[in-house]
Amino acid sequence: MALHHALAVLLVADRVVSPSGTGYAYLGGASRMFYGMAAEGQMPKWAISRLHPKFNICRRSMTINWILTALVLWYADSWASLMVVVTGYHIIGYMAAPISMGAIKPKTRIFGMLIFIVLGLIMTTVPKHDLIMMNLSLLLLMVIFSIIQIRNKVKLPILISLILPLMGYLWLIFVYQNPIYVGAVSAIFYWIITHEKYVHFCKTHKGETLHIEEDAST
Repeated sequence: MALHHALAVLLVADRVVSPSGTGYAYLGGASRMFYGMAAEGQMPKWAISRLHPKFNICRRSMTINWILTALVLWYADSWASLMVVVTGYHIIGYMAAPISMGAIKPKTRIFGMLIFIVLGLIMTTVPKHDLIMMNLSLLLLMVIFSIIQIRNKVKLPILISLILPLMGYLWLIFVYQNPIYVGAVSAIFYWIITHEKYVHFCKTHKGETLHIEEDAST
């Protein structure tokens, strides 16, 4: 009986310690990512681009990340719901792989499209309650990014052309999650953003953005 009690205590302790370690790792990694985005002009530099002179960390970035994490925890109904949201963000991150593959090597577009469709179908397993939170959080980040780029004199039509495809795709699969519909929308979206003309447009815009940032720094 005492052994069972000790094992139960150990399992409960592990339920606290293990997620806490993962959380600290994500907190540090995400904070550094925010700092990198600010250094590249994708997030406000005045807010999260300063490093501590002694510890070489960005405290503002960690604070912002902690606040965002607290909001997600407050909004989540349960631990399982939180894991679903995190998994959804991971799926969106995985979508970049087949897109990059099709954009870099056009001969692999069909294979990449099939992978992208599978990822899109996996997204349909995310409950709408959690999917709308993901879409709104990404939309907020896109708005912040757009404000920064407009201040850098990037034209609004260019920003819309870059942002609209992804956000439009995510909202389309949120509205209607029928597998056939999601598969068709995923295929159309993938074929558009991996098209040679759109890839060239993105490369041109990236060059213009870097040129603007270099001029501003000089």
